[in-house]
Amino acid sequence: MKRQALVLITLTLVGPVAGQEIDRPEPQETRAPATRLQCPRVPIHTQPDDPLGGVYGTWAAGPGYKVGFHDDMTFVPVLGNRYPRTQSVRWRTTSCRVGDTEWLEPGESPARHAATYRYEYRYRAFVEAYDVLRGGVEQTFVFARRPEGDGDLEIAGRLCTDLGTEPRTPRHGELVFTDRDGRALVRYGAAFAVDADGRRTPLAVGYREGTVRLRVPAAVLRNAVYPLVIDPLLSPIELASDVSYRPDLVYDESAQQYMAVYARANALDDDDVFAVITNRLLAEPVVVFADLSRNWSSREVRVAAAYNPMKLVVAFSRFVASTGAAAIRLHVHDSGDLVLRTGVTFLDPPTGAHEWRPELGGTVAGVRGRWVMVVSQREFTGSPAWREVFTSSIVARAVDVSGTTPVVGPAVFFDPGPGIFDLERPTINRVARPESAAETTWVVACQAWSSTGSKWTLIGKQLGSTGSQSSASWVAVDGPSSRVGARIAGSDGRYLIAFAENRNGRTADDKGAIHVERFDWGVGGPIVRWVPVDLGRVLVSVGGCSHDHRTRSHWLITTQSSYDLINPGSVAYDRVGFNGRVLESGYIASPARGGRIAGGVAYRRDGVFSTLWTELGISFEPGPLVARDITYPTVERWSTVGTGCSPATIEWTASHGSTSAPFVQQIGHEYTEVRVRGAPANSMHMLVAGLQPMSTPVPTTIAEPGCWSEISSYFSFGVVATGTGSDFRYALPLPESQGRTLVYFQDWHTNASGQRMQTTQALKVMLVK
Repeated sequence: MKRQALVLITLTLVGPVAGQEIDRPEPQETRAPATRLQCPRVPIHTQPDDPLGGVYGTWAAGPGYKVGFHDDMTFVPVLGNRYPRTQSVRWRTTSCRVGDTEWLEPGESPARHAATYRYEYRYRAFVEAYDVLRGGVEQTFVFARRPEGDGDLEIAGRLCTDLGTEPRTPRHGELVFTDRDGRALVRYGAAFAVDADGRRTPLAVGYREGTVRLRVPAAVLRNAVYPLVIDPLLSPIELASDVSYRPDLVYDESAQQYMAVYARANALDDDDVFAVITNRLLAEPVVVFADLSRNWSSREVRVAAAYNPMKLVVAFSRFVASTGAAAIRLHVHDSGDLVLRTGVTFLDPPTGAHEWRPELGGTVAGVRGRWVMVVSQREFTGSPAWREVFTSSIVARAVDVSGTTPVVGPAVFFDPGPGIFDLERPTINRVARPESAAETTWVVACQAWSSTGSKWTLIGKQLGSTGSQSSASWVAVDGPSSRVGARIAGSDGRYLIAFAENRNGRTADDKGAIHVERFDWGVGGPIVRWVPVDLGRVLVSVGGCSHDHRTRSHWLITTQSSYDLINPGSVAYDRVGFNGRVLESGYIASPARGGRIAGGVAYRRDGVFSTLWTELGISFEPGPLVARDITYPTVERWSTVGTGCSPATIEWTASHGSTSAPFVQQIGHEYTEVRVRGAPANSMHMLVAGLQPMSTPVPTTIAEPGCWSEISSYFSFGVVATGTGSDFRYALPLPESQGRTLVYFQDWHTNASGQRMQTTQALKVMLVK
């Protein structure tokens, strides 16, 4: 088999001719409808204690709150990251009295029982239960039989909270708790008594000096059919419900599901992390991991996949409230598992060091992907408290996730070379192809500060799962401005890095003019670089970047604009080809007051890039997660037309990656080709290309009888490829400058005797972008 590049003429010269109708779809036509990810409830659960942070506790959550049960019931409303500190309401039952008879024994400690969404404190005379609902926590007091005593039943509970409400004598109605600025944050709903026959009686509720009193009239106790239930509802007042930020996304090709991860701010000092699995439509999310403890704040979450066996890996940072320590934690989840799991692997730094800003590298589907690479930014402060220092470093750890327990390799320090003393904000290609069962290599890049240059640049190294590190480095092209906020994507030695050129020079702020650069870098080989491309976007930062590892030629980059009341924020995308030049641009989410924050991008293997972003409120507080697919343009599969006098067949295909439509007909593909199979041995070949078909008999003085030229000579151009063979390939890369075009190809080759020509059918190919 031989493969000949066409050197006399390229397809960039091909364009529509007069009168030829070419459909040029707008970017919006490749966009699926947006899907809002509703935050599901989190079941009641616990986790292993953290070596740095202590006890996790027992927690559950709804879209607008979380609730703890490890001690007294503690209700924490979600207030968003602009609220200065966490607020909570803790309930402890202090009395249950009928007339003069006290049913709560002094010092009585209830038995505890947890179900999926229900937690019970089982006292001798009644059960105090909490049901975790989407809108809040329903508190109930269940009496299996009538309590003895004369008079009304009164239940008293002590509320420990910094929130306040007006004192009131008992009456039916809700209690609203506010902060010191008068903002209503938590509602203790109006109470009712409901008996076994469904009779519902409004109850009086009073409040004074931190104590809530619920009163059930004696007549209700006498006439009720037991069990009798008292049920107020504790719920958040929607200040910042469904908030989420820093989202990331990966596609599980084994189970054909997504895992989306995100952080949620209960307040400025308290963040939680969630991982949900959705279907292929990015809908019906199910929580499979949550990190909710008040003993630490979890944020900066990332997700990647490792294959064979298929695992989904979540990395996130924990900031411990009591000591100020910061460390990276992992959760490894089996493919297709829709059950909440609580396993955590602790990546503890040495004493005096702290780690944050985690990034994850995974592997390509269907390969020996037992490893993931975790990279993070390390601060050595020499004390138990975290802070960002001016000598940050980047560390990487390979983690073997093939077994039941992850095995963490030693930390490897990113070596930037001489003259660099501060490394920040690492990035790693999310999908790598292992070289062997023992070795997988990723490209890790980071911002590097040099005192001699007085600005940030970007440096990349190859890091392997066995601890290897390349001696060579990729370094961003020098310029007058800092290069910051990078995202890298690619596999099989082909990469694209997107970053902001910060025109403020020294600042590490990641907003600026967005540039991308393509480079090829095989393991241990030389670096082949393309010229950086300016995407023409300013005052923006890179959100996510993903690679189509089927074509090995296409990338999708998302960016977010700066947001303020004058310039509303948006999330945009740019799809680029093998040269790093733009094929298609558009808004994923158009400008809106409050703005939007771009998150992760995941490639789904079938020509779909899935994107995730956060909606912002008018005051710029994080809001719900929204997802949308960016798809390749649809195209009619290539076909053959006309008559051929040769036994050979002709087809449009690719030398690497997928050979099916629509992949091989996408402009920006580097490995596309025309392939001829079954020609006579040692035959010489010539390819003719054109824009219009036309059947014309070929004179027998040139060709065998019955041969036809199937391409109009007026709209054709000949391309000569020297070489021989029965199986022959013409390499036809499709640079981004090529327009959407319908092209015809026909192969002419010598017959078995070498005296005359034979012709194949014509190949009809629509090229799209």
